[in-house]
Amino acid sequence: MERICKNCGNKFIISQTQINNNRGFFCSRECYYKFIAAKISNCIVCKKEFKIHTHGTKKNDNKFCSRICQKLFTKLKYKKKCAICGKIFYKRAKYCSKKCSDKARDTKVNKICLICGKKFKVYKYKSKKSKFCSNECVGIYNKEIKKGKGNPNFGKSPSLSTRLKMSDKHRGNKSYRWKGGKTKAYFLIRGSMSYLDWRQKCFIRDKFICQDCGDKTGGNLNVHHIKSFKKLMKEAIKYMPLLQPYDAAMVYIPMWNPNNGITVCEKCHRKRHKKWQK
Repeated sequence: MERICKNCGNKFIISQTQINNNRGFFCSRECYYKFIAAKISNCIVCKKEFKIHTHGTKKNDNKFCSRICQKLFTKLKYKKKCAICGKIFYKRAKYCSKKCSDKARDTKVNKICLICGKKFKVYKYKSKKSKFCSNECVGIYNKEIKKGKGNPNFGKSPSLSTRLKMSDKHRGNKSYRWKGGKTKAYFLIRGSMSYLDWRQKCFIRDKFICQDCGDKTGGNLNVHHIKSFKKLMKEAIKYMPLLQPYDAAMVYIPMWNPNNGITVCEKCHRKRHKKWQK
């Protein structure tokens, strides 16, 4: 096979084995010795003359006469002025030392505490929210100033729609106390908003008075099911067998009929249940 000599540029013939062994770059020994012979070059930094070998050398070895000149060149290349202290340094970094880098990163803002009037530093992203220098000042503000009419939520109560939204966010799978649906359907229905609404309608209709004895004391009143809760649940499951007991009860209309409830006190409620048991 033909190949061109690296030194003289003449064509010469070599075997396949020489190509496979990565050999046969020169036509003769004379060309090989001429190619690897030392040549004179000038240093970039000190401009001194020095000998170099073109064969088997690195790129930087042809530019500098010694390692000292090479280090000086790299220093001059990365010569910088520190943006904070103004010192000259030879690094790839932006700042000359760790102190300067910490000062550059320190983006804190001075603020005055609303309670004690002391100055304190806060990061820029916290500057709008932070108003106090310590937890003690926060406690004083919450105890004394943010009391009664000082509280922004004083006299305000959320509407029914907002309360329903708030309860939906923490119900079932969304609650942090969820354990895979262990609560029975009986307790879920009794604690639902629709049950509380039905109970409230019965109280308002009866004017918060016991219909048996006329008791008016608050916290002593209950709503008694004329048709028992147990029978209503059985009917809901019977008519809607494909649904879960809770879902069937929530959809079953007779369950939420206010005419099925009557306002009674705790004593009268117990008497009614004793009569039903007999």
